[in-house]
Amino acid sequence: MTPLELLDDVKARFPLLLVQDQGQLQRLLRIALQAYQDKAGHICVLRLKASDLPPDTPTLQPPTGALAPIGGEDARGSAVFLQELSGDSPAWLLELTPCHIPPYTVRYFFDFVGMRYDQDHLPRGTTGLIGDYLYTLIDIINTQRQRQVNQASEIPYDHLRSDAELHQAKTEMELTIQEQAAIIPPVIAA
Repeated sequence: MTPLELLDDVKARFPLLLVQDQGQLQRLLRIALQAYQDKAGHICVLRLKASDLPPDTPTLQPPTGALAPIGGEDARGSAVFLQELSGDSPAWLLELTPCHIPPYTVRYFFDFVGMRYDQDHLPRGTTGLIGDYLYTLIDIINTQRQRQVNQASEIPYDHLRSDAELHQAKTEMELTIQEQAAIIPPVIAA
């Protein structure tokens, strides 16, 4: 599911959606993706054979959607450290010794914010919490607008949640996201 598809799904949850500005909705989507990236994160795994790496310097181009390298291990479980190289094109250097045995497993953090919202797909298992948090963000603005419309039309609005309740729901969602924090596996030295 792409981020824009997720946004459409979340919008469909509202029986009455007063927030129609696509720019504002996409800003809220970006805030939800940023919050998930900062509070929970997602670890992706890449498997490499020896033939996937140049023989002289074991470097690789960061995969699409990579935010930052974490590390990895070889076939025996010995740690493989990754170093980000700066330059014209980004690259990761695998710090290998003659003791390391291929294939290698490399882990990295996924970049939610840098996604192309209309093309890139969210990693499995992340759409639920991101969608719930996005719903909470939209709900705050939508309920405030509903309250204003009801006040202007002299329609009772006491059935609508207060700002304090809406912000409490947002705080609870942030705590739920933090509980899902990606855990970096322990490193075993070679």
